[in-house]
Amino acid sequence: MRGVFHSDVIPAEEIDFCSVMQFGLSNEKIVEAAQEKSKKGGAIHLNRSITDAYLDELMDEGALFKTGFSHLPELHLNLEAQGRISDEAVLRLAHHCPRLTKINLKSCPLISDRGVIALAQHCPQLQEIDLSWCDISEKSVFALAEHCKNLRKLGVRSCYVTDRSIRALVTHCKELRTLSLQWCKSLTDEAIFAIAQHCPQLASIDIRGCEKVTSAAMVALVTACKHLTSISFKRCDAVSDEVLVAISKSCPRVQKLNLRGCYKPVNGKDNITNAGIIALARGCPRLQTIDLAWHYYLNDQALMALCDHCDNLTSLDLSGCGLLTDRAVQELAECKHLQKLILFECKHITENSLSGLRSHGTTVKQY
Repeated sequence: MRGVFHSDVIPAEEIDFCSVMQFGLSNEKIVEAAQEKSKKGGAIHLNRSITDAYLDELMDEGALFKTGFSHLPELHLNLEAQGRISDEAVLRLAHHCPRLTKINLKSCPLISDRGVIALAQHCPQLQEIDLSWCDISEKSVFALAEHCKNLRKLGVRSCYVTDRSIRALVTHCKELRTLSLQWCKSLTDEAIFAIAQHCPQLASIDIRGCEKVTSAAMVALVTACKHLTSISFKRCDAVSDEVLVAISKSCPRVQKLNLRGCYKPVNGKDNITNAGIIALARGCPRLQTIDLAWHYYLNDQALMALCDHCDNLTSLDLSGCGLLTDRAVQELAECKHLQKLILFECKHITENSLSGLRSHGTTVKQY
């Protein structure tokens, strides 16, 4: 089900290259319109099952892509989930598209370090790249750090990257704004402390499933990166009230926060309490989306604090929060922007409180 996860390399607009090829040869205006979209950040989407042979055809002398698009500024290629392309095709792309700035290779399992290193060496203007679920290692990250100093977004979900490669990346790439390091289980505090030290401008961080990262590193991260608008600590057992208080004090701009599955009491002591959520609500008034699924301790008082202080809430997941009652849910009706509420195993919440939300246009999902 890889396709259900959105890439971090998000285009301003998609360009259906098959349509351009179909009509463009006889209509220069179609080609010119597609070129203008590309210059403005539109992604060229090849919109078909892609093979190495097909990409070779695109790069042939006289081919429309080679003559009309390969050297455009702001070139953005979307090759997500193209499981039949290999390093050989990426090598040709790298050689013929020196001004490539964005490429989405998410879920291309045949792409390895060899292809990524070629991209880094031949495309120094690269700003965004998603390599999630590719067969890469720290070598790819080192190559990007060495050659792509303008890199702004990197996605390496479920890839084998190391602390030392992340340190090299953040040391050399001063423009980084988005780091997606989900399920990079070899990462430790060393990588997170390096990000905190070198990336004060960071806007988005995702370290879900990075089980070796401690609360001390998380506190250092959110304290140093005061411009964060999106934080995902999903399934990070080390999240604590101390981390939430640090977010509330240092990250007032945060809009998206994923704390799903972070509640893991040890020896009868809660790592997160209602006091931490209340502090978060008071310090982060711009919150729009928050996932608190399986926070069993969460009570009405904490939820009402979110209602009182976070006027811009649009999405809320409270699955497994079994202590909540109708009293708190009724307060959610005051959240005028709330679009989605997810409830699962919330046995004390009845249809009496949910009908008011639905009448305001909120989609309520119960399982």
